[in-house]
Amino acid sequence: MARPLGALLGEGLRWAGAFARGRAPRSPHSLARRAGVLLEAMRPHYFVFPAGAVLAGAASAGAARSAAGVWLMAAAAGVGWGVGQLLNDLHDREADALVEPGRAAPRGDLPEGPTVAIAAALGIAVAAVAVSVHPRAWCAAVVAAALLIGYDLAKRVPLLGNAVHGALVASAAALGALAAQPALGLGEVLHRARPTLLVAGGLAALYLQANYEKDRASDAAVGARTLAHLAGVRGSAAVRALALAGLLLAARGDPWLRTPAALVVAAAGASLVVASIVGSLLRERAAIGAYRAAVHGHALLMLAGAADLLGAPGLAATALASAAAIERAFRRGGA
Repeated sequence: MARPLGALLGEGLRWAGAFARGRAPRSPHSLARRAGVLLEAMRPHYFVFPAGAVLAGAASAGAARSAAGVWLMAAAAGVGWGVGQLLNDLHDREADALVEPGRAAPRGDLPEGPTVAIAAALGIAVAAVAVSVHPRAWCAAVVAAALLIGYDLAKRVPLLGNAVHGALVASAAALGALAAQPALGLGEVLHRARPTLLVAGGLAALYLQANYEKDRASDAAVGARTLAHLAGVRGSAAVRALALAGLLLAARGDPWLRTPAALVVAAAGASLVVASIVGSLLRERAAIGAYRAAVHGHALLMLAGAADLLGAPGLAATALASAAAIERAFRRGGA
């Protein structure tokens, strides 16, 4: 049974109170090991999705490469994603113990109290950074926090989890657009960035469907009903194929397909996503292996939106670094 969020927050508050009084239980592990476990559980190889969305939003708003606020916002978005991963691991610890016992939470390396307290502190820091970059960024940050908290309930309904996840990444793109134009109001910035928000959110929703195909067993264990359960892996893959075509059409003229470098990276990403779709269509059990190609493909597609901001050399370097981090995670079994 999934751990209720309220109970997790209560554990975090109790631990924080005990820590403030000097009565928190001592960990048998070194500080370096605990930090390493936390970083692993935050899944930094996936930071490319929210950070890439921030950069794409900033690129659509005409950000300069020297805009420090944009890079701060991208880093904050990545950390915010990590906070969500920590809470999700604790929430799904019992289900993960059945199908992915090697994760940090099932093996007992993520104690609830300190993990939730650290996640809360990081979340507050992310919000503070966002507001320091643009005074109205708190609106997008609040929306993102609400979506993050509500996601576990949303994934119990087919397609609703995709919509919430897409909206979450679209809010990261909105933060990027705000960071690029700190002198403009919220409404004007969001109006200009609408096409980019649509594509960023669509890519995130599409990526998640590949994840749902892989996670049918663990999702079923917590009562989640995704499209992969409703239509089967092959039906889900067919929907992904149609959605990918629609997104590529929607991205025409936006930063995703505006420069030669963006076209090259987007084409490579789309090819990998197509490979993952074909794998799932040919054999349902191939969904787990196909997921690896889907992660790489969607990471490249998201980064293609930042081509105007990164430039061709920067885009190539970022894409290679992202691919290396994703491959390392898969080789270690932590993806």
